[in-house]
Amino acid sequence: MSDLKGLVRVQKKLPVNIFFLELIIVLLFFSVSGAVILKMFATADKLESKSSITESAVMDVQSAAEMYARNGDMRGAVEKLYGSGWYVENADGSVTVFLDEMRQPLLTPDVREKYCTVSLTFSEQRSRGMCGEFCELTAVVLLYVDGGEEAYRQVSSAYIPDFERGAQV
Repeated sequence: MSDLKGLVRVQKKLPVNIFFLELIIVLLFFSVSGAVILKMFATADKLESKSSITESAVMDVQSAAEMYARNGDMRGAVEKLYGSGWYVENADGSVTVFLDEMRQPLLTPDVREKYCTVSLTFSEQRSRGMCGEFCELTAVVLLYVDGGEEAYRQVSSAYIPDFERGAQV
């Protein structure tokens, strides 16, 4: 028995299992690929939301321009789109409508600060001619999703004839 105490136990070396190593590398690859694809989907969703908001705002601007072309009344066109009192009068005579992501107008400053995603600013210039009045409407769309960048600008015009004055000339 004393002979056995002097023997040192030899442990078997287990060979590195290549299959498990390959499996770990494949799992790592799929996890990195999944993270990249998830980021791409999140970015695509954000861009789609921004595009949708911009498209709705541009449609509103074009609708206001069509109404303005009929009679040359800026405030009347804005009121037909959003209702009376849902716009803010600016010092330069222009009007601004602040909208949330569902295109609902926002009036109070605290609500605008929280929920405003887009603003539409309408301004007009008028010049009187011999036979009528030339009216020009400028509409600017600002997106607040990216910090208030200008997304769209449209200039529309309307000529309002003055038949009485034209007959005198």
